[in-house]
Amino acid sequence: MDELTLDQIRISRQLTQAQISQALGVTQAAVSKLEFRSDSYISSVRKYIEALGGKMEIRAIFPDKEIKVRGLDGDDMLDVLKKMLYQSCRLGPLNPARGNFQNRFTVQSISEDDRIVTFEKDNGDGVHVPVRRIREFVPAVAPKLALFVLDGHVQWHEDILRWRFAE
Repeated sequence: MDELTLDQIRISRQLTQAQISQALGVTQAAVSKLEFRSDSYISSVRKYIEALGGKMEIRAIFPDKEIKVRGLDGDDMLDVLKKMLYQSCRLGPLNPARGNFQNRFTVQSISEDDRIVTFEKDNGDGVHVPVRRIREFVPAVAPKLALFVLDGHVQWHEDILRWRFAE
């Protein structure tokens, strides 16, 4: 198994700091700082690796076995999403509604690579949300539905009659 620093991984993937900064929505200086820090947030490193096109896993290695560590870098949201498949929920925060809009969705599917979740409205319109953009899950408390809090918002695009994730 290769052992590389973050900047070496980026270079091996033939990407520049400018490309990564654009993908992450941060400055090039912030990317440089992340690459050369000796102590970074796991979530920041995970986002960086995903911007490179990879997937980060954290493993604990013992003499008798290797264990994937969950819950430190946001992968616990996948467990929640899998339990919520085909269940009704709300998404928030959302733009102000137009017309007879109701914030009611169904968790329809999760992509094979666990990166995108599709929420579907009752009328069949759907929105594809990167899992990394889901910041919080608030369980249902009667009479309210469960809520997925997004980093960003869902915006109606009348020209294509679909829900789309907007930054």
